Amino acid sequence: MHDIAKHYKDIVEWNKMAGNTFHHHDSLDFWRAVENQTKLVLEETKETLAACEHGDPVELLDGICDILVTYSFLAELVYQAGFETDLAMRLVNQNNATKIFTTYTKAKETLEALEAKGEIEGLHIEEAVVKGVPYFTVRDGNRKIRKPIDFVSVGLTEALPRG
Repeated sequence: MHDIAKHYKDIVEWNKMAGNTFHHHDSLDFWRAVENQTKLVLEETKETLAACEHGDPVELLDGICDILVTYSFLAELVYQAGFETDLAMRLVNQNNATKIFTTYTKAKETLEALEAKGEIEGLHIEEAVVKGVPYFTVRDGNRKIRKPIDFVSVGLTEALPRG
């Protein structure tokens, strides 16, 4: 998707024209709107998953568009309520970067530590080469990237609304 920012703006404008409104972050209306919009994201995600399970390319495409539409307004609800969503995304992306290793040795250390716990099935190391540089991730049997042994959770307090 080459112009996600334009799509996002179009979706926000469509929601405004539809009469969807924004609320202060500590109001009941805000939490109700966020809860409702989150349920819509979940509903569209479930429909997209069903399309995958049935191998339906039309419903897959419809689903990813609907997820983007519902998610975009959810994100805008939170942004308009005073949350620093750009800062939060930057912090989350920086934190996620710690799950990618630049050496096989570091990935192997995490793999061995997770294997010693014996709680996760199908652990393995995967390599990706980007612009000639190898990167390594530790993944489980579902290909979910696992956290390194020294992982520190992201702190988002500074991205919360003030006042």
